[in-house]
Amino acid sequence: IVLEGIFSYLFVAGIRFARRLHHERSERRQRGPDQPAKTTLLIGAGEAGLSIAKEASRSRDLGILVAGFLDDVTGKAGMEIHGTRVLGPIDALVDVLDLQDIDQVFITTTRIPSAKIRDIVETCRGRDVPVRIVPALYEILGSDVSMRMLREIRIDDLLSRDPVKPSLTIED
Repeated sequence: IVLEGIFSYLFVAGIRFARRLHHERSERRQRGPDQPAKTTLLIGAGEAGLSIAKEASRSRDLGILVAGFLDDVTGKAGMEIHGTRVLGPIDALVDVLDLQDIDQVFITTTRIPSAKIRDIVETCRGRDVPVRIVPALYEILGSDVSMRMLREIRIDDLLSRDPVKPSLTIED
């Protein structure tokens, strides 16, 4: 009976492993030829940032090399989280962009005020570095954070209020 349980466990684990291996290989084939990895700076060392860093290190074929995190939590500066160093606060963005060859920036936290997001976008645009952002929780509710969820910066991200729809009618 004990051997039967062990064999059953190994059989089920083997099937799960084979499915995962097949899935990862089929995704790799769909992406096409390998491209050089883009050095990426992650702003925010919270759960979403850690998920993206883990996925980037686990799936090298994504073409993302994480250079480090910037995070305003004082205790995190200088720490190494899952092999990726927290380089300093978000205000150090200019220094990091000047010192390192950063190809793209991902904003991985929704706790940044819109004024700071504007500053980040302006700083990166001035250096021709693209910026992407992780969607807010309500946009990803019920699903895991993944690289495919990163999106371009929208005007809503830069406003500190809900957008107002323009009215095309003239009122007296």
